[in-house]
Amino acid sequence: MLKSIIVSVCLFILSCASLKGQIGYILIESGGEFLLHSIDLSTCEICQIANGIPFSSGIDAAEITMLPNGNWLVVGSCSLNLMSTPPNSAIVYTSATDPCYTASAYNEINDIIYIMGIDGLYTFDPVAFTFTFIGPWPASWNVISYETIHFTDGILYGTAFFEPDPNYQLFQIDINNPSNSSILFSIPFIVGSSGSQSGYYFIEQGSLNIGEYDITTQSSSIICNYLGFGFYANIDVPTFTLPDYDCIITCDTDAGQVTNLDPILACVSQPVSINPAIDTELEADDVLQYIIFTDLNDTLGTIIATSNTPDFIFDSATMIIGVTYYITSIAADDDGTGNTDFTDPCFDIGTNAQAIEWVAEPTVTFSVANNEICENGCKEITATFTGIPPFTLSYQVGNGAEVTEVFNTTNGNFEICIGSETGSIDLMATNLSDAVCCGV
Repeated sequence: MLKSIIVSVCLFILSCASLKGQIGYILIESGGEFLLHSIDLSTCEICQIANGIPFSSGIDAAEITMLPNGNWLVVGSCSLNLMSTPPNSAIVYTSATDPCYTASAYNEINDIIYIMGIDGLYTFDPVAFTFTFIGPWPASWNVISYETIHFTDGILYGTAFFEPDPNYQLFQIDINNPSNSSILFSIPFIVGSSGSQSGYYFIEQGSLNIGEYDITTQSSSIICNYLGFGFYANIDVPTFTLPDYDCIITCDTDAGQVTNLDPILACVSQPVSINPAIDTELEADDVLQYIIFTDLNDTLGTIIATSNTPDFIFDSATMIIGVTYYITSIAADDDGTGNTDFTDPCFDIGTNAQAIEWVAEPTVTFSVANNEICENGCKEITATFTGIPPFTLSYQVGNGAEVTEVFNTTNGNFEICIGSETGSIDLMATNLSDAVCCGV
């Protein structure tokens, strides 16, 4: 099972008071999929909110833009994809590759989606799936690559690499006449960006830390250090409020399965062992344990005992002879005491269970038709057993040698002989085993 973990640790926070409740959205490339996550910028808590979209779908994630209805745009490598709302996001519309689109931004003020193209600025209608060309970029610009766009305080800004200056440049866009747009100054190279009150949020190239850039002071600060889970393709921090989407918990924890599923009969006086579970998959903080329980339809509600190994002993306080019990594997995070955490969202139970029934120890009773025996004579003794045949009985007559015989039924006869002894002679069972219990 796959796992997307909810991380609740903010490693480095600046100006958290101003970010309180501010929710961003990041697109993460991981395991051959694009995964949409939400992130609380005041706590750095992150969680996956949409099912993974395979790389093979044709999406190339350069920029994402969340829309007020919950749909979202993914723009990159000359393609635009409109996605449906989480959690079951799917491609609603895919644009052609010509003209080449590189980024998008939503303006809440006029409810318009702006699209950066390599030839100029466009708008996009997400209902009619149409593009409108506003105008070209300044003719004097010699651009190597157009990167991102975002709104800050109602103004549309873009980033790009220009020749001959090799630095990453911030420019202000005239949304009515893009040819009047102007280059402002060089900024640090970023992976993706989204507008903020004083500048823009960004994903730092290389470190993938999340930060905020102040356009006025031309300075930046890190909000959240990189939290893992893959490559952060882009971030969007909308000014409008979207639903509080539930986190999708996908898990790597797998308790596997037990083998040799033929029912086991076990002796009450001896431990029972089954083979360790196979096909298990554990994360670094996971614990694999085994449980014995009574009801296949209510596994967790009928647990009697838990063990770190697939070995159990009969407990007369909680178990009954002749009742069927079941053993299976469980896996989850360590609860801090070395045991599985039953509250872990990724708690997993083995896919099958080993049936086991404890049986009582065998017994034997001796009887004889006439308990008198003559000197140097022999006598037939009847042995009556309880348990599961065959029975292996060892016995001793007086101080004589121990004799061992096997009986295939619950009743059997054997003969004892004496010499010149007189008086009482003891017949004593010294060892008894049946098909399940050994040497009781």
